[in-house]
Amino acid sequence: MNQTFGVSLRKLCSQNTTNDGVVPEDFVTQDKLDVQYYKNVASLTALFFSDWSLLTSNETRKQVETYTKEPEKFKQDFINAMVKMGSIEVLTGSQGENKRKNEDKFDI
Repeated sequence: MNQTFGVSLRKLCSQNTTNDGVVPEDFVTQDKLDVQYYKNVASLTALFFSDWSLLTSNETRKQVETYTKEPEKFKQDFINAMVKMGSIEVLTGSQGENKRKNEDKFDI
């Protein structure tokens, strides 16, 4: 984590008077879906270890770099992914996953 970011995050968390520990994941564009997330990852100002891990392999690091430099590519890839997910059919009835078989383990 970027040291300056870490210090400011600690300060922000200690000032959080609601005691819920919630801080925005993206401090720059909080209410917008954009490439800022990838810019945060690239500058080591992302909140989670899982975010930083995108920089540990060549393939994912290149993806971070591409989206940072080409916001329109991110936008188009996101649209394509959402369309693809929308075509996934939900399995129901005997085709779906049966959760009942584990109910004894979880006291349901």
